[in-house]
Amino acid sequence: MNKVPSVKELYKKISKNVLTPNTAFTYELWYSRLIGRRLSIYFTWLFLHTNLSPNNVTLIHTIFSLGGSALLAIPNKTALLVGALFFNLYLILDSTDGEMARYKKQTSALGGYLDTLSHIAIYGTLYLALGVNLYLRTGNVWAVSMGTATAFFFAFASAVHHLDPLLNKMSYLKMRERENKLIFISTNIYQFVTEDLTIVAYILIFGLLGYPKILGYDPYTLFLYLNFFAIVFGGILFNIVKKIMDPRYHRS
Repeated sequence: MNKVPSVKELYKKISKNVLTPNTAFTYELWYSRLIGRRLSIYFTWLFLHTNLSPNNVTLIHTIFSLGGSALLAIPNKTALLVGALFFNLYLILDSTDGEMARYKKQTSALGGYLDTLSHIAIYGTLYLALGVNLYLRTGNVWAVSMGTATAFFFAFASAVHHLDPLLNKMSYLKMRERENKLIFISTNIYQFVTEDLTIVAYILIFGLLGYPKILGYDPYTLFLYLNFFAIVFGGILFNIVKKIMDPRYHRS
């Protein structure tokens, strides 16, 4: 096994310039950059001393996230705390697998595909967990149905969104770079509402600090409504119209 450079040298080699200022928020969540990118290089350095492959790390962070979602479904402070910890470990390792792939020169279409599938599973189960948590606290069966529907439509919206990279053999980053400004900004807003906001508000605020009502409603009820409509109209309908009207996404 080749000697692994120091953390500082490793960061300069595979992480420091991975995202230029122009592409900093092209495909990565701001919360992931705030948490994951600051800590992932230490995990990368550690895993490079093992025989684990980047795809192995993708599997590990998927397990952490799914376990975290299962714990977040339980309306118990200890379960929520451990679930939040697991989910943040996922965010760190989600950057680690890419860093390992670049260092080992093992980037591949399969790796990117597996990473995409893991993201779909991760956020889909998070919406389902949100509904289960609400059901266990209120006894309202509607909550589970709404959580399930939101998870299903999120998976479908993600499939529509990633159709171009699949059919045109184009990377996700290249697809985002070719979007015109309106589509680029709209997609970033959609990702913020359905992913970043859900992580911060669902896990870190309402889950761990309590469930204060907003406008007389349980916060999880409002988040289910917000994500459901954002996904159906922004993730599905918007992407379908985008592909019909502007299939190559040339910048204006």
